[in-house]
Amino acid sequence: MKQYLKNILRNILRNKASYIGAIAVIGVGILIYIAMADVLLNLKGKVNQYYTDYHFADVFATVKQIPENKLDVLEEIEGIDLAFGRLSSDARLLIDGQNNIITLHLLSYDTNDTLNQLKLTPLVSSLDSSSIYLGSKMNDFYHFQLGTSLHLAAGHTTKTFTLAGTLQTPEYIYSVPPSGVQMPDNEIYDIACVSKKTLEDLLGKQNMVTELGFKLKPGYSFEDVQNELKEQLTPYGLLSLTKQKDQLSNRMISEEYDQLTAMATILPSLFLVISMFMLYIILKKMITSDRSLIGTLKAFGFTDHEILMVYLKQSVIIGLFGSLLGSFLSVFLGKYMFALYGTMYNLPYEHYTCYRSSQLVGLIMSLTTSILATYLGVKDVLHIRPAEAMRASAPATGKPFVIPHFLSTLLNSRQKMGIRAIFRNKFRSLVIALAITFPFAFISVLNTFGAACENIFYSQFTKIQTYDLKISLTDYVKYNEAMDAAQQIDGAYNIDAVAEYAPLVSFKNRSEYTSLTALSPDSPAWHLMDCDGKYYTPPENGLMISKVLANKLGVTIGDTVQITSSYFSPEPIDILVTNIIGESLGGGCYISIHALQKYFNITPMANAICLNCAPQDLDAIKASLSNTLNVSSVTDTSQALKSYKSMMNSMIQMVNVFAYFSILTGIILIYNISNISLRERQNEFGTLIILGSTSQEITEIISFEQLINFCCGILIGFPTSIVLKEIIKAAVISDSYTLNLHISVADYLYSFIICLIILFLSLFIIIRNLKKMDPTDVLKERE
Repeated sequence: MKQYLKNILRNILRNKASYIGAIAVIGVGILIYIAMADVLLNLKGKVNQYYTDYHFADVFATVKQIPENKLDVLEEIEGIDLAFGRLSSDARLLIDGQNNIITLHLLSYDTNDTLNQLKLTPLVSSLDSSSIYLGSKMNDFYHFQLGTSLHLAAGHTTKTFTLAGTLQTPEYIYSVPPSGVQMPDNEIYDIACVSKKTLEDLLGKQNMVTELGFKLKPGYSFEDVQNELKEQLTPYGLLSLTKQKDQLSNRMISEEYDQLTAMATILPSLFLVISMFMLYIILKKMITSDRSLIGTLKAFGFTDHEILMVYLKQSVIIGLFGSLLGSFLSVFLGKYMFALYGTMYNLPYEHYTCYRSSQLVGLIMSLTTSILATYLGVKDVLHIRPAEAMRASAPATGKPFVIPHFLSTLLNSRQKMGIRAIFRNKFRSLVIALAITFPFAFISVLNTFGAACENIFYSQFTKIQTYDLKISLTDYVKYNEAMDAAQQIDGAYNIDAVAEYAPLVSFKNRSEYTSLTALSPDSPAWHLMDCDGKYYTPPENGLMISKVLANKLGVTIGDTVQITSSYFSPEPIDILVTNIIGESLGGGCYISIHALQKYFNITPMANAICLNCAPQDLDAIKASLSNTLNVSSVTDTSQALKSYKSMMNSMIQMVNVFAYFSILTGIILIYNISNISLRERQNEFGTLIILGSTSQEITEIISFEQLINFCCGILIGFPTSIVLKEIIKAAVISDSYTLNLHISVADYLYSFIICLIILFLSLFIIIRNLKKMDPTDVLKERE
């Protein structure tokens, strides 16, 4: 048995390129798994530690204002262990020479805060009246130095503060401006904090709080306290009431967890299946060539188990090397991916940890893949009797393939030999075709991500939100007054006023806080369009809701939902769902602005103005608005588009990395499968050379055969890419956006060219090896 083990090792050395390829493909799968698993564990671990260290609340509420002493009353609700509140307000940061309106969400700071505590750097025991801590992301953007004077405008008051440090809080790991843009933009929006007394004096709201947090007693859930909290807070202008799971920042990062989990399952699995397929082919061919040796060993009394264990030893070695390769490279990929997430999320702990648990799971996956491939390759040979195994396997029987006459007249003799070789060994041809299918399908699908992301933003800002500027007001004003004021802006055209609310939408036993946008039916600046390019009109006789919200509530067209908001009525208002729209970006409810009076008994109001302007007037309009105190923020769509692209670029970069891995896998797969095919046909080609065939003629046979296999692989690749697209699309689905992956002709062409280049390279190497073949050495056994 030791001698037989040496024979296997010699076979490995003779086929080292194939084994290195199998190890490399396994390594790629393990690399992707460990890197993504470690990134997920780092994100989860650091966020959970952050939540624990700074006492992240279980329930969140926002009200217009409530006396601080009412918190004691709220703690008396059954299930509430602790009630916390802080004062907050949006303020404007004034920077000389800056036309953009920069908004800071000011938070009050008190060292006695019990929940949702603020992380100050450097840490101080208390803040004086002139100190301010600025969000770390905005501070990084503007490169402010400690001691810099910052001028803030809040309400009708302007005050100068001294920058004392940077601020982070678990409530705003993912912070977005109130203008409706769903991506962080730290150039124009971030959080800041001042002392509690300073903010109370600045706003004239003594002993008032606006943002509430609640810690629940063990055994209680949000549903147990929801109704009582809603009843108690409604008189104070309840704006939102959510559980921890649905808190905006936490929900956004939880969606990222789900996507990472799905991708860490799907992508490595695909690569490992491919590596198992490749290893199976390698071992099956090698073991088939060892039939006589296996038969001899069985004749001398060796059991199937003993022979199997010899092969399993090599599979364990392959699995170990694949796991080691993946584990080593995963450190670099994991750090790169984690750094990309650091640009999107405001994380307090930046140290990257390599988890042994991920490496252990990767090792198990690697060993399982290689052992299973080995077993599948060995089991058929081990079950035959020694007398059968000691002679070459009988050639497959079957009807000879007859080339149709119309095709036969178009082909020369070498091309006919190539076609007959394909049908003589259909399995070998199928293997080569599948080696083409995988990289073709994978590359074509992954190449769609960039275009899909671009399409989301292009559609959003050229077909839906077609305005150049969106001016958000500090409060609601009458629709006609807002339109009249907007008409006074020099250079503005295509003007429309819109109203945005954040009501509670309920259906049966389900409720969701969402956005409600009231638009003019003929709005020139804001249109409603679904993912398929179909336009809608905001309804006069009901409510239009997004598909994401409809799925959450279980709503269909014709159902009646309840709308609850302090801006409308303390009691729920019934309204019919007339349309459900599948949006690419965001998701909420829409209604005609003229229907507000009909359903909610209020005069049409607006808290935002949308307009277009000539490029040369843009800066002048923004500069004039910067001195208007009733303007809370101005969204420049060109800047918003830039922000969206910047944030989505991290996903595109990661997808590009996976695309490169699929190209590498394609190179390994196509070359090795083709090379295996060449080695097992050495007898055939050696005979042709002895009979007088030239190397050019044999090259033509191989090239024509490979071309047909290539075409078959491409044809199989089209339906495979559709299936793969749906799998990946389901993995990256989000409440914030719908990634509509569309594989274009250009994507297929790009993938086709990549696979064709790989095929030509592999053909070049194979033909070079063929020319080195000695005919006298290959005529030893039948194919």
